[in-house]
Amino acid sequence: MKHGPEAVAAVLSSAKPYPVRGLYRLADYPETEPVRTFSTGWSTVDLHLRLFAGEFMVITGVPGEGKSTWILNLVHNLATQHGWQSAIFSPEMPTSPHLRDKLRRIIYGSSIEGLPGYRIAELDAWINDHFVFIDADPTGRNDEEFDLDWLLDRATDAVLRDGIKLLLIDPWNEIEHARRRDETTTEYVGRSIRALKRFARLYGVIVVVVAHPTKDVSRGGEYRRPTLYDIESSAHWFNKCDHGVIIEWPERVVPESVIEVAKVRFPESGRVGEVRMRFDEPSGRFELLQSYTNG
Repeated sequence: MKHGPEAVAAVLSSAKPYPVRGLYRLADYPETEPVRTFSTGWSTVDLHLRLFAGEFMVITGVPGEGKSTWILNLVHNLATQHGWQSAIFSPEMPTSPHLRDKLRRIIYGSSIEGLPGYRIAELDAWINDHFVFIDADPTGRNDEEFDLDWLLDRATDAVLRDGIKLLLIDPWNEIEHARRRDETTTEYVGRSIRALKRFARLYGVIVVVVAHPTKDVSRGGEYRRPTLYDIESSAHWFNKCDHGVIIEWPERVVPESVIEVAKVRFPESGRVGEVRMRFDEPSGRFELLQSYTNG
């Protein structure tokens, strides 16, 4: 009565549906920045794989074909190009001396045999500045089991204390898997991947998991290149990853590896395809050769 029929008509015409949690219109979503991607440090690899904050990446390949070395090359590139710090959980490979010496060679770009002490100290200082290692006890005397909750707690500490941008888990099978009584292996893997992806999105950290394929890839004594579906325990590894990478060394007498980017979730972050890279054994470095796609 105070404002007249025009005001009543205006209220009715501009009325919005009653809000329901979980049900939204496009106008309800805030504007967001386009996905920002980052170079891997290898120009031809960038044609197929560009990293972005909060992603979940899976790497697989037959044992002994260079998965761990390739990903260490990648985290070295990210530290060099972008100044990123990474957290590494690698219980299969003792940090000292094996992982340390591998990183020393990759950073130096050559064998470190005969290198003077002051140069070794410089390499170790660089490692200290760019990497943190997730472990129960650096002395190796504590054989505590690591479950995923423990690992993510330590990774959260590394985000808050050290500002890490990447978490590397190498390999998945070395985690103590706390499966519930009523849970199948597939259900457990799915739940674990969801936890890893929540962590990645919450903190804007790239999570990389190295996962071994099943023994089916070596039937009859002959290896075939695995697929992401061959990873042990679950097809979730393929379905839920943002990037899936397969490392293969097809001709053992030739120091060339095939890096297959087999899964790309978002077109801004690359495309499915392959890159051939040369492996330099003295330095442990992967170097570029050529690129080609799978069609």
